[in-house]
Amino acid sequence: MSGREPPSIIKPPAATASLPPSPTKQETPMADTPMSEAPSMEPAQAEISMNRQNAITTADDHRVDQAHQMQEQLQEQLQQQQHHHQQQHQQHQQQQQHQQLQHQHQHLPPEQAARTMTDMPPVNTFPREHPPRETPSQRQSTTPRQHDHNPPERLPPILSSYPTAPDSLPQTPHAAGMSAPPPRAHTSTPADRLPHLSSYLSAPESASQTPQPGTSQVPQQGMSAAGWLVPPAASAASRITFEDYLSLSEITFEWGDSYDDKDWMRLRAILAPTLMIDYSQVNGHVWSSMPAEEFVRVMSNIGFVGDPLVHTQHHIGASKWCKISDDEAVGHHQLRAAHQRYTALDLKTVENKGHGHAMVKHFYKKVDGQWKLAGLRPTVRWNEFESEKFFKGF
Repeated sequence: MSGREPPSIIKPPAATASLPPSPTKQETPMADTPMSEAPSMEPAQAEISMNRQNAITTADDHRVDQAHQMQEQLQEQLQQQQHHHQQQHQQHQQQQQHQQLQHQHQHLPPEQAARTMTDMPPVNTFPREHPPRETPSQRQSTTPRQHDHNPPERLPPILSSYPTAPDSLPQTPHAAGMSAPPPRAHTSTPADRLPHLSSYLSAPESASQTPQPGTSQVPQQGMSAAGWLVPPAASAASRITFEDYLSLSEITFEWGDSYDDKDWMRLRAILAPTLMIDYSQVNGHVWSSMPAEEFVRVMSNIGFVGDPLVHTQHHIGASKWCKISDDEAVGHHQLRAAHQRYTALDLKTVENKGHGHAMVKHFYKKVDGQWKLAGLRPTVRWNEFESEKFFKGF
């Protein structure tokens, strides 16, 4: 027990004198009063509730997106695994085929094995190891080596049908209705075989012998000291001077470039009053004396080089000059004349082409002390495409 004293017991007070009864009050019935409405929710509490609902909806959407992503990842993994299994299956089949071919090849004779090696699949379709190194003695064997796609005794297929000896070549079949050309007669003398060299002296029997130093051996006419043929030198009278060469070369350039540039004033400036035009190998016409104005009119015609849809390039190769007199000269020029026609002036679509290869002979004449072009004669070598039908009005 603690030292505290227990609480004293409070005794009820003694009964007092009886009081007079209070007057009774008349009870009045309760009137029907309307109940007060519940207080409305404050705006802050409504906003909090709305935010809570939005957060719950966002979390649900995020869980759905995660579930879709996981499902897509699983599908991709399954597809990759299937593709990997298919590749392994294909490689396994290729290896089995390769092993079967090797097994068959080992039991075949060398001739048949050489033919079957070309039927093998490409090397890059299956893994293989390099064959072991062979000694020089093994390489001399005619037996085809493993993985050898070109055995030593195998001819290329494009040459397998041709005989190896020139004497056993088959006769060339001729077209129906055509006979073979007669054989060329073999002449007995060098002069008959080479008529263009008949004017030259024949080589001596000791043509390969060169004269010894210090000897007074004089070369024969048309023959060098070593016995070689020497063409006759051109006479000094047939050579043009350097000044003439520059003037004639300029005329030749202006002739070709005025065609390509369609500059007819440049062409008129280099022409003599009359020209000899020999187009017998071009269109079968020859004009012995054509006025310069008529020549310019013909060349600039829309049916010939003057057609704006026709582009040309007259390329002049090597040239050779010969002086006829003090007022006349001849030039021989290698020529390639390229022609191309377009369908419209935008020059985007090519309609046709026609290229000519020729040797053109120019005739030059001095007029008032200046060289002029007095004629031309092209000799056609060969044509490309439809050169003969290229110009519509020529």
